[in-house]
Amino acid sequence: MTLEEKLANFEESATKAATQENERIIREYQEYLDNAFEEKKAELEEEAQVRLKTESDRLLSENNKLLCSLSLDSRRAINLKSEEYANLIFADVEKKLTEFKKTPEYLQVLASQIKAALEFARESSMTIYIDPSDEALKEELEKQSGHAIAISRIEFKGGTRAVIKDKNILIDNSFLTRLEEQRSSFSI
Repeated sequence: MTLEEKLANFEESATKAATQENERIIREYQEYLDNAFEEKKAELEEEAQVRLKTESDRLLSENNKLLCSLSLDSRRAINLKSEEYANLIFADVEKKLTEFKKTPEYLQVLASQIKAALEFARESSMTIYIDPSDEALKEELEKQSGHAIAISRIEFKGGTRAVIKDKNILIDNSFLTRLEEQRSSFSI
């Protein structure tokens, strides 16, 4: 082999080795870049997921606060309307009770309440009260029941109250108490 052939062979061999070394370096660098890319991609995806979850949680929380606020506002409005209607209803009931007190049936109601109280008390001493607005009915009620009737110093919108002192018993058939009981359990 001549020197020129040896040089050509050497050049070819050196070029081939350099090319292979170059390709290997490029391949390794490409693998490094691919790995770095995948790691960065995974890191960014994880950050995005964390941000997405955080933002979703924040939006859900804001939404829940808004819903809660709206719900409270609605309940307040409903309660106010409910109370307004209840007041109207009970004002109407009181008006009708006032009208009822002018009828002969009212006298019968008082007489039956007094009779029931007397039957309950039997032999015990009892004081029966009527509302101050019913003072005109006192004489008739005493005549019908055969029992003394007292005029209450406290207004109770009609009906009767009876006290059996020996037994510490109050029989409260007053319209005021009935209205208060109904109002406390009333709902729309």
